[in-house]
Amino acid sequence: MNTQRQVIVRDLMDEGKKRIVVLAICVVGLSYLMSLTSSSVWVNLPAAASLIILLRYFTLDYEMRKKAAAYNNKPAPTKSSTLPQNKSPELTRVVEKSDWRRKVNSPVVEDAIDHFTRHLVSEWVADLWYSRLTPDKEGPEELVQLMNGVLGEFSSRLRNVNLIDLLTRDLINLICTHLELFRASQAKIEKQQSGLLTIEQRDKELRLVLATENKLHPALFSAEAEHKVLQHLMDGLISFTFKSADLQCSFFRYVVRELLACAVMRPVHKRKD
Repeated sequence: MNTQRQVIVRDLMDEGKKRIVVLAICVVGLSYLMSLTSSSVWVNLPAAASLIILLRYFTLDYEMRKKAAAYNNKPAPTKSSTLPQNKSPELTRVVEKSDWRRKVNSPVVEDAIDHFTRHLVSEWVADLWYSRLTPDKEGPEELVQLMNGVLGEFSSRLRNVNLIDLLTRDLINLICTHLELFRASQAKIEKQQSGLLTIEQRDKELRLVLATENKLHPALFSAEAEHKVLQHLMDGLISFTFKSADLQCSFFRYVVRELLACAVMRPVHKRKD
């Protein structure tokens, strides 16, 4: 018994040492990244340590909830597993429509998504114009299931994202890269312009400097370039969210792409500007 206890204590100490080393490395690395915007080490170290501990707390809570949900949603053996192979088309259709629920894997979120999509379809499709053409209910229901499938695919992919790497590495690297580029461009503008510039003038000068160095985003060159970028982004979005069988129809693909690019993303982008 004493030997087993010693082994357990030794394993716990080794695990503790590993975690302390990993925490120290993360704190030092994050402090270095934060030093790009702040030169005070005594501020960066506690802030980095607090941020990493807070992120670990949230991710640990998320992992525990995910494991609990997976355990509670384990399919119990029922008589349905012994059904004959010749299933009816209606049963097959119901199983296909509930596929998005398996991707979401959370009853509360499933009900919220279903309520949200049904409200949208009822408000903007069924009650607005579809019910005036026909009393059919299958069309709006199919649209609801299509939207649920898209949101379910989003949910499934977001669950596979490593939040720690995303928040402590990818996002910070992206922000630091943009800050360094902004500082370098601003320094060049200050050398060329001695007086104070308005926000519009500074934005124009920044675009000129970035365009000269071939670092300006393609969407900022012209309205046509912005449209091309939005088309490219929406093509990638619908290729990940819609089924490949649905995208075989070129007309459907083009209509969805242009609706998302011109009626959804462009107004949002213009409103931010």
